[in-house]
This record gives sequence, C-alpha cells and structure tokens, in this order.
Amino acid sequence: MAKTLILYDLRQTPAVEAGRLEGREVVLGREAGLETIVINSTGVSRQHGLFTPIRNHWFYRDMGSTNGSWVNGQPCKKSKWYLIKPGDVVQLADTPLQISELASRSIVPDLGIRSLLVFARGDFQEEYPIPEYGRALVIGGAKADLKLDIDIYELPSLVVERRGEGVVAFPIAKETKAYCNDQELALPVILKDRDELRCGHYIVVYNDLPPDAAAAQMPAEDSRPATGIRESAGTKLFGTQEPGDEHGWEHSARHTAQKLPFGKGLAQDDLGVDETIALDPREMEKRLNYESHPAMRYSIQQDSNFTWSALEDKLILVLGLGLLLALMGLVLWWVLK
Repeated sequence: MAKTLILYDLRQTPAVEAGRLEGREVVLGREAGLETIVINSTGVSRQHGLFTPIRNHWFYRDMGSTNGSWVNGQPCKKSKWYLIKPGDVVQLADTPLQISELASRSIVPDLGIRSLLVFARGDFQEEYPIPEYGRALVIGGAKADLKLDIDIYELPSLVVERRGEGVVAFPIAKETKAYCNDQELALPVILKDRDELRCGHYIVVYNDLPPDAAAAQMPAEDSRPATGIRESAGTKLFGTQEPGDEHGWEHSARHTAQKLPFGKGLAQDDLGVDETIALDPREMEKRLNYESHPAMRYSIQQDSNFTWSALEDKLILVLGLGLLLALMGLVLWWVLK
C-alpha cells in the first residue's frame, strides 16, 4: 500500500497543509467533490490533476487542464504518468504544492526496493523488482517477459539488467526501436531515478532508492515547511515571480543558486563525485614529495610532450635504428650484387 503523503501549499508563509493522499485516488482542482482536494486559485481548473496509488507508489497525471502542471519544473503532458516522491514539488498553474511523507513510527526506515514500473497503452501492467545481479526485464524476443505486438524475432528488443551498483538498459534487436527519455537507445545507458524507457506499446519507469533514508522521511506530523514559495536543491518551480515581472508564472522556470553558510563548501556527494579520480603520476610526486617507481611512467592519460628520460627507451631506439640501417644495407647489397 502506498504511504500517506501530505501536500503543502507553498503560496503562503508558513506553508499550510492543502490535503493528504491516503491510499485512494484523489482529484485536485477548484471544484469541490468526492475524493477531491480543493485548490482555491482561478488559474487551477475544476478538475486539474489526479493522484493515483499504484502498489507502494504515487503517480500524478494532468487531466487536460487549461494552464498545465509541472513536476519539479518539468511540464506535464496530458494523461502521462509521473512518479511522485517525498520532496517533489507539483505545480498546478500558479499553485506549487510540496510533497512530504507522513512521519513513520518505525525505527528502521522503509527504503523500498529498486523496481521497474511497466505501463501498456496508458494503463499500469506490472512492477518488476531489480535483482542483486542479472536481468530484470526483457522486452521482445523468444524469452521475453513482455511480448511485443509483432514479435517474430529471436533476440530481445530491450533488456534491463543489474550490473554492480548500476542498472543498465540496452537494445539488441534493431527491428523495434527502444527509447530512453525520448532519445533513441543505441548504446547501453545507466539508468537514473525516474528515467523512462519506451519500446513498442510499453513504457517503463525506473524507480531507484532514495540517496539518503533521512531525506525521504518527514519530521513530526505537526511540522511543516517554514517558508512559502521557494526552490530547494534539486527542485525547480515554474514561473516564480521576480521584481518587475507581473506575470512570472507565464515565463520559463527560474533557478536559484544553493546557498551555504559562510566558509562552508559543498560536500563531495553534493558535487556529484561518486568515483575516485585518477591522478597523474607527476601530480602524485608533487603531493607526496618523492619520485614514483619507473613502472608508473606509463599513465592512462598520456602526456602530449615526448620525453627522453628513460634509459630503456634510448636503448630501444638505438637498437631499432641500427637494425633498420643493417636491413637497408642488405637490401642495397642484394640489388647491386
């Protein structure tokens, strides 16, 4: 069952609770009705958007509203499914709503699992968990988890599998094209949270684990965001008004820089560095103040400047030049013989 989510209206300071999502489909709009969260704004349509629980997840769909919807600053297409998570901002016309999760009484946070959510012709079909290793989903081919309408080929059209800590999607058969975020998939790609794969009449949404368990947990039930409309790290609001901009919500999304306390820099995780950076051996010599072993002179990234420092290199060049001259002498002697 999907967790209870709380919607906070960010137009006010402090933000106020606009409604809750508690396991049943809920309509958001200006018109009151059964299972409806009323949004008092003339820019919001009578039936603007729809929140739907699927398994342990919540999805949002725009119902063909007049002024549109945005999820984290990205415009929503009519009737398209958008996976919603705590911390997201769903904006209905000029009304941004922040999504928070109701505090859990459990000591151990429920992180969920990595999974693939499959839709077929607009309807939810199945959820496939990501294994610790190996294939998670195969579309098309002789041993497919999901068959295509025209499926006469032996090889699959799209494969998603776990490789180490990453989840990779790649095509094999080229007869049915596969797409990742509307870009044709020609080479393997490492999936990111909420990436969308499309192959035939299937749409697959990748659901990744939250980067930090604490980030997915709401504080106490009676706590709420302390400020009004704002943009947090990783969240974009569409049309935040600026001085001299009377109709800011009609313009494109604006971004605010992340502010840090004076003298404090971004942590390594905030910079997006998730792998060790290889250092050049000469840089290591400068940092550690000693000469590296001769075997380390061959670095992965070759320097464009040629050096004559290694004795072995000199000896090889001299021997090579001598053998070349000897060969040329033998050829000349054979010709003049």
